[in-house]
Amino acid sequence: MSIIKALFVWAVLAAGALAQTQAAGGGNPTNPTGVYSAAYVLNGGTASQTGQTYNAASDYEFGVEVLNGGVLTLTGGVISTTGQIGNGVEAGLNNSTTPSTVTLTGVAITASGVGGNGLFAAAGGASITMTGGSILCTAQFGHGVLAVSSGKVALDSVAITTKGSNGAALANDIAAATITANNITAATAGQGSPGIYAIGTGTVITASNSTFTSKSETGAAATGGGKVVLTNTAMTGAASALKTLNQGSATSTITVTGGSLTATAGDVIYGTGEPLTVSLSGGTTVSSTSGNLVNAVTSGAVTLNLSGENVSGKLTADSTSTITANLTNSTQWSGAAANAAISLDATSTWNVTANSTLTTVTDAAGIAGSSITNIAGNGYIVYYNGSLAGNSYLGGKTYSLANGGYLAPVGSTVVVAPAVYPGGVANAASAAAGIAPGAWISIYGTNLASGTAQVGVKDLVNGYLPQTYQGASVTINGISAYIDYASPSQINVQAPADSSTGNVTLTVTTASGTSSITTAMAQVMPGIFASSGYVLAVRPSDGAILSAAVPARPNDVLEIYATGLGATSPVVAPGLVFSGTYYSSVVTPTVTIGGVNAPVSFAGLVGAGLYQINVTVPPSLTANNYPVILSQGGVNSPPALLSVVTN
Repeated sequence: MSIIKALFVWAVLAAGALAQTQAAGGGNPTNPTGVYSAAYVLNGGTASQTGQTYNAASDYEFGVEVLNGGVLTLTGGVISTTGQIGNGVEAGLNNSTTPSTVTLTGVAITASGVGGNGLFAAAGGASITMTGGSILCTAQFGHGVLAVSSGKVALDSVAITTKGSNGAALANDIAAATITANNITAATAGQGSPGIYAIGTGTVITASNSTFTSKSETGAAATGGGKVVLTNTAMTGAASALKTLNQGSATSTITVTGGSLTATAGDVIYGTGEPLTVSLSGGTTVSSTSGNLVNAVTSGAVTLNLSGENVSGKLTADSTSTITANLTNSTQWSGAAANAAISLDATSTWNVTANSTLTTVTDAAGIAGSSITNIAGNGYIVYYNGSLAGNSYLGGKTYSLANGGYLAPVGSTVVVAPAVYPGGVANAASAAAGIAPGAWISIYGTNLASGTAQVGVKDLVNGYLPQTYQGASVTINGISAYIDYASPSQINVQAPADSSTGNVTLTVTTASGTSSITTAMAQVMPGIFASSGYVLAVRPSDGAILSAAVPARPNDVLEIYATGLGATSPVVAPGLVFSGTYYSSVVTPTVTIGGVNAPVSFAGLVGAGLYQINVTVPPSLTANNYPVILSQGGVNSPPALLSVVTN
């Protein structure tokens, strides 16, 4: 049976968007006759089917079609289509003003033709409800679910997979179409195939307790006034987790409560060409490879509302775009901003991670005299536009921020002293807090040096590492340390000789000022150098550098490297650069691998602050990853892993 469909010619959406059943261009298939058929048609009336199989093999042939107010119930069974524009289930494309209704339970739907959607709900408020079962669409323009023109779809416990390009798991368009999904799992693989795509004012897609994974596109897109609502849902996209696509001037909205937003190759939120409002609450977790919480480009206008959230990431807007971030209800945000407007209520805080530029900052409740209490500057400068009316309450002044740093008008000159982070002094090998004489130490903070550089031969002073480098110097207990690397956020030093123990003061000095911190000193502080948690070791028999992928074997002799092992004979002055000479440890350390003693044949300095320990892997060890612990003077190093195989 067939029917002429003369009322609807659906427009194609642009790249990255969805394609409608009867497309007018853009590479979509079209039906030149406008004539469609179906393996099963219900034209009005009521029917119920159980365990049936419907196969549609021709172009423009649906698996099941319900029209003119028909009410169909399908339980179990299989629906399969292979032709172009072969929707699995189609409801409502007809002249009737009476909505058609389809109820599916445990049905498996497959559409493998170009433009073949799993479910399609359209005219007159046609409604499809699906519980359990699965949907698989494998070709271009094949969406798992597509609702248009007041169509309604409700899903519960359905697995949806699309494999072709321009095929969203859930998509809607035109005149208040709605999709509601609960407890679904959706995966899309093709280019331009988001997990969710909502376009047009009045269109709404709601997902709860669900998981969406888009391999090549954004997780969820709302554009042209579309609306997406996510509750306790894990949304993962490649280019971004959330996105708008420049499909109109109406404001699109995405509301997220709980769940997670993950971008595997881009930004958490990406806005371009139109307004987008995103609201996060309920403890939503976010992560992105770019480090951007929001990236607005090419006339993008993103409003981000954070209520009771604890999130991190940069807010970055190009010169044509805007970002407005509103922090309320004890929100904690950690990040930097470029060309963004920030508003904080009295309960919320901003932890600044880099120098930032703001259009406006609304934070009257945080100002106490010449200080701001709810923005932690961490030594950075936040610039605001003093000419904007929204900043008039700041009076063009410079304000000090909590934990160092300043809020200052653009164009002002601010000198910022170095600031060592609390707990920012650690063994450079093991990251354990504290200092030992002659050991390598890493210092973390802000504005620690004027530039970033590694000491080279030309920087040595009479064969010693410099004590002033990149405008910075470090003293430990009043004695100058030797610098090997310096940057604004990290300095690596070799601690000077000192017989003291207990708390000492470490001070970083630059032309802008000083920063001091109290830290513990011990005469030994063993730390094993490691990479990704695995011991940095060399096997001399073949020159192999060991790692998780290059394991050791029982009875192998290994050279492992460490710092903080104490005195040698003869004594070597800290800071002296040397190679090719070995200075044995006065006390030979012990090494265990997996709790088994590993014989030590040599331990001593082979470079400034660098100890080499030659150990034999115990023959009793079987294939596994084992913790290696280095002990000196009764002090154990934090463990590092060694991979062992027996073949």
